[in-house]
Amino acid sequence: MIVFTRDKISMERTIEQLLKDLQGLRNEFNDFLYYLPDALLEIDIISRRLTYMNRMANILFGYSEEDFSTGIAISQLFAGKEYERAVAIIQGYVGKSLEQKLEYSRSGRTDLYEFQMRRKDGATFPAETQTSYVLDKNHIPLAMRTIVRDVTDRKKAAEARGRELESLLQSGGRNFTALDEAAATELDKALKEISRNAESVLAVVSPHTLSWEASQKIASAARRLAELLKRPPQTR
Repeated sequence: MIVFTRDKISMERTIEQLLKDLQGLRNEFNDFLYYLPDALLEIDIISRRLTYMNRMANILFGYSEEDFSTGIAISQLFAGKEYERAVAIIQGYVGKSLEQKLEYSRSGRTDLYEFQMRRKDGATFPAETQTSYVLDKNHIPLAMRTIVRDVTDRKKAAEARGRELESLLQSGGRNFTALDEAAATELDKALKEISRNAESVLAVVSPHTLSWEASQKIASAARRLAELLKRPPQTR
């Protein structure tokens, strides 16, 4: 016959309550991740398959819970050759740690990368990604958690501003007839700053950060601005 003392019963009840509280916190945290306003993916680094998709990721990429349960390779989420570029970037971060079984050292930076992503229906969209690596007990990367943001609207707005600026520049070089004197002065300062920093910026950008096409567009824009700034101001 087992005799339960008052202290033992009290301890068991306390442990039971703690376990319930812990489960409640776990459920709250799971809900927090699932209902984040950004798409969140978790990816196994070795198998390169998704191990988690939150609600916004399902919406953004068009996959259902059933699709996820049958397995999704991350290569399915990238358009064209973007998957290969993503793998190269990941290797740049964790390759040495994985190959030599060395502790992973976090960069301490907020590194953002832009890719052309692909939805389940084949439609593509530009996305900004930010990744953090999950480490095992030996501090070796075993998974990655990535936030994905659709930046279609932002890029369209930037392209529209670019077209407006290009039109203004083509209409009169540095003769800003459409602007008042103060606005013209500010724009002139901005163009000089862009021209001055263009080469140094391109020199430090990782070759994996931008696509070749994007790099060429930036270089072309920088050269054009430099040429325009060398022209003598036109008089009205």
